[in-house]
Parts: sequence; structure tokens; C-alpha cells
Amino acid sequence: MALDQATLDSIDQQTQDPVEAPEVQPRIQPAAMAMMDEAVPIYEAGSPNPSARASMSLAVSANADQYARAATLGKQYNVPADIAERNLDWLETKAKLDGFDAAAPGVQMSMQDPHIAKLSHDDIEK
Repeated sequence: MALDQATLDSIDQQTQDPVEAPEVQPRIQPAAMAMMDEAVPIYEAGSPNPSARASMSLAVSANADQYARAATLGKQYNVPADIAERNLDWLETKAKLDGFDAAAPGVQMSMQDPHIAKLSHDDIEK
């Protein structure tokens, strides 16, 4: 299907008209940014190891025990630790269910009752 000259001229005009860029709002509000700047100077002049300081600035807000659980489960399921940390609840549930799959047949039978399962799921050993 061929386009007529009027359509081609219209397309040509549209491509030549300047397009204004939309105004981009900052992700962090200025007041919050000012508070962060005052809170902890990440890069401090004269710091003996600025890259370690930057790494620690991210680490101090993390829960070390939670990250250790995530790293262990990540290794068990072949998932990077940072992804395991973001999906820790899911991985912990999977680990419990996998442990249940290996439980004795009598334990599996009793867990068919939802009431018993809710009361004792945390007592099952891997």
C-alpha cells in the first residue's frame, strides 16, 4: 500500500517538530537528600580505605544474621546471596518443605491434618 504525498508530508513535518523533554522529578526529595547528606559522610577526606568505607555504609543497615541465612540458602539452591536475601521468606519455606519431603512416613501422615501441621511444622528436623 503506497502512501500519498499529503501523508508523507505530514509524517515529515512531525519528525521535524521539536519535542520537549518531560520534566523529570528526582527520586529522592530534596529534604530527604539533605538529611542523608548530614547523617553519614560516606566519603570522608583522609579515610584510609574509601572503598571499604563505601561498602560498610551499605552493610551497616543490613541484618547480618538474616544475610547469613540468605547466603546459606542461596548456596543450597544455587542462587546468588543478594537475590536469596530479597527472597528469603520464599527460600525458607522451600527449605522447610524440602525437609518435610525427607521426613519419616509417620510424620508425613500426621501432617495431613492442617491443625497438627500448624502446631508442629517447626519441629520437623531436616
